Amino acid sequence: MLKPSAENIELAFHFIYRITQRFGFEKRIYIKPHFMLRITCLFILLLIFYGCEKELSASGNNYLSLNDFFNKNQIPSQLFTVNAINGGAFKSNNGAVLHVMANSFVDQAGQSVTGTLEIQFKEIYEAYDMILNNKVTMSDGLPLVSGGEFYIDATLQGKELRLAPGKILEIDLPPSAVNLDQMQVFNGQTDNMGNINWKPNPDPNNTVARRDSGMTLNYNIYFDTATQFWLNCDQFEIPPFASYTVMPGNCPDIDSTMVFVDFTGKNAAVTMYRGNNVFSNAHLMADQATIIALCYKNNRFYSSFITTTLADNQSSTLNFSETTEAEFKNRIKALK
Repeated sequence: MLKPSAENIELAFHFIYRITQRFGFEKRIYIKPHFMLRITCLFILLLIFYGCEKELSASGNNYLSLNDFFNKNQIPSQLFTVNAINGGAFKSNNGAVLHVMANSFVDQAGQSVTGTLEIQFKEIYEAYDMILNNKVTMSDGLPLVSGGEFYIDATLQGKELRLAPGKILEIDLPPSAVNLDQMQVFNGQTDNMGNINWKPNPDPNNTVARRDSGMTLNYNIYFDTATQFWLNCDQFEIPPFASYTVMPGNCPDIDSTMVFVDFTGKNAAVTMYRGNNVFSNAHLMADQATIIALCYKNNRFYSSFITTTLADNQSSTLNFSETTEAEFKNRIKALK
């Protein structure tokens, strides 16, 4: 950031003098010293302001809050079109195929629709994206292991649609080395802060089924949930669980901090709950994990990473250091 140094003051005087020469002011008017000083001070303030703006822009941390950071790092929607009467199928960027049956959608009054539908589609498979999108794998506080999270929204000329009675959508999941035989369909319930809670769908039409066998496992998800929703292919993790506490340590601002837990070797990530100046969770997998904390204060990021084996009634203390957004993302992307 620029400071009102002797060099800057000299620069300001020189700048103003050149202006008076350029327009011949020194031959026609007399500029009083105190007026000249005011102009110089104003110019110096402009230099300082410009320096601050330049420094902030260079940092790239133009977020209003930590929630704003997560909101602006949401995975982008993929947009597809399909004929409402004929239906169709489309393939996503990661190889999932969404099948839309003929006449699958109706409007909010339950009437059939015609024309070209727009379908927004999001897909999340890795814990990295689950953390950045704040779509962690928890159901009423219990940890889940995920085979993929998906968002679907169908509209016609900007108006929301819903699935017609008796119709089912199908997603062919990309080939995976993960066994999903015990997984089921969960529906996501989000609050106004973007936090999600996954609820198991008891409808037998909503299933995860294997297509074929071989070295890679191929699965389909069948579901008949209304549109504009998140769904997840999940299974509950079995006990033992660990009740665990994370102490804030040198946390710059506990109210602007989120703490996640990434479980080593499992496609699962959960949050720790903040309360009484600590972070805690009574239902963590008693297994090896990495505790990830991110704080955002005064346009700067601070992070803490702790790799540990979670055990019941134990705790860890966070140790924050300043980081960049890119460094934080690279750290969580490297977790396995």
